Amino acid sequence: MRRSNFTKRVQLTWIFTLAVMFFLIGQAFVFGWYKWGMIGMILFGLTQISVSNVPPEAPPKRFWRFNGVFVAVIVVIFGVSIWLAPILTNLGR
Repeated sequence: MRRSNFTKRVQLTWIFTLAVMFFLIGQAFVFGWYKWGMIGMILFGLTQISVSNVPPEAPPKRFWRFNGVFVAVIVVIFGVSIWLAPILTNLGR
């Protein structure tokens, strides 16, 4: 059975994309590039946690399942935080 290089290629692409975003943040010529670099760094930085934790020899199905669970956890955490912030603020008044 041949092993899939899908996960390995995605991980290398993610690292390359993070390097490009780092360059966009560091350049001082075009403010639009800086904004796109910051947005990209936030999105790719958060998802790098899950992408780097998948074994490089994992098949695509396992890769997407793992990343789907990670994104769901992040969405739940952010959702609960946004929902809970006004309630906690009102408790402090």
